[in-house]
Amino acid sequence: PPDTAENAAAPLVEARAYAEHAYHAVEALFKKISEDIALKEKRNAGLLHNLLNEELRTYTETGKLPQEEDLLSRQNVAGLYVHEGGNVLLDEKEIGKIEKLIAGKSAFGSDILHGTTSMKGHARGAVRIIENPREAGIFNDGDILVTSMTNPDFLPLIKRAGAIVTEAGGVLSHAAIVSRELKKPCILNVKGALSHLKNGDNVEVDADGGTIRILDRME
Repeated sequence: PPDTAENAAAPLVEARAYAEHAYHAVEALFKKISEDIALKEKRNAGLLHNLLNEELRTYTETGKLPQEEDLLSRQNVAGLYVHEGGNVLLDEKEIGKIEKLIAGKSAFGSDILHGTTSMKGHARGAVRIIENPREAGIFNDGDILVTSMTNPDFLPLIKRAGAIVTEAGGVLSHAAIVSRELKKPCILNVKGALSHLKNGDNVEVDADGGTIRILDRME
């Protein structure tokens, strides 16, 4: 609700960064569970990755899975929060509102975004927003990889990227460690990156100063 969203946003951002190391481990575990179920039930593992915890519990108890269309509706954008002991699903429109709130109003209307430098350097290129590296689509050498956080699945894209920009993550995050190993310019904790940048935007990444400047907007 609007009267609580403002107060909740800041702690949520902090909690996300704090739990990042666990996030990747849990994701890898659930990916393995999804693949095992998919193999047994002859279902799509990618869709089974969208199971809710109570749906997974139901499957272990009864062997029943949700309809494919229900899982497909969560494939691109979906959100989940716990309210009074139950899960509440959020649709794409609601997620958009939350992303804007977390990004902060200061990010909008500006052609310069700020973050924390992980690996210094400069790069210019087209923005490519990737949340699921397995569904990356077109990604050219030198493109600027923009995402919420990276994980080992992103490594092929990171090797080709001109620079890495993430909305979350600390100095021990996957993006930070890999960028230093590969000497790729990298800026973390760029609030508003996913909401303010668009695929195809031509940007200049100044990882020395921790800024991303939009040179040309993709209409």
